[in-house]
Amino acid sequence: MQVERRPSPVLPATVRLSWAARLNTWPAKLTNRFLHAWLPRCHPGVSLDPSVQLEGPSYWRIHPQARVRLAAGVWLRHHAELLVDGGELWVGEGTYIGPYAVLNVHDSVRIGRHCLIAEMVAIRDVDHAFADPTRPVSQQGYTVAPTQLEDGCWIGAKVSILKGVRIGAGCIVGAGSIVTRDLPAGCIAVGAPAKPIGWRDE
Repeated sequence: MQVERRPSPVLPATVRLSWAARLNTWPAKLTNRFLHAWLPRCHPGVSLDPSVQLEGPSYWRIHPQARVRLAAGVWLRHHAELLVDGGELWVGEGTYIGPYAVLNVHDSVRIGRHCLIAEMVAIRDVDHAFADPTRPVSQQGYTVAPTQLEDGCWIGAKVSILKGVRIGAGCIVGAGSIVTRDLPAGCIAVGAPAKPIGWRDE
């Protein structure tokens, strides 16, 4: 895993959907249509396939130079947070992202096709730097490393996936786990830190 050290980002004006709670009273189809029309207009780097399902209320914070691509059939549930402070977020075809999930991107987060991401999952490619004990952590900037989920993963509720991790195709990660290192394809992993306890073909 290659970790890159960066200063704290200085963000220009970002989009905060503070009014998003009002969308909760709209019919789902109307909310979906509005977000499809509004988001790419405000953010040229956002690309949404027409079949993407977007539920409100949700929270989007996207750097003007960041890129976000949601492929065909992606379903983003209510109260999900996309915090793309730089780099790129790619979500593959047919992937489900559950309620209250948080995707925190400074460099690169790539999620493959037909993944299931349950409620309250956190996926990030960034951590606070803390090497200097003489300075507060809040003043030491960030460390970043690309994070990737390959095709067909199932990520259980309240899982945290940390920076620089690669989760192989078809992995299952049990609820409440913390993924701190790569997981091989086809494994079943649980724990904090998550470790393989079995294989799907057994």
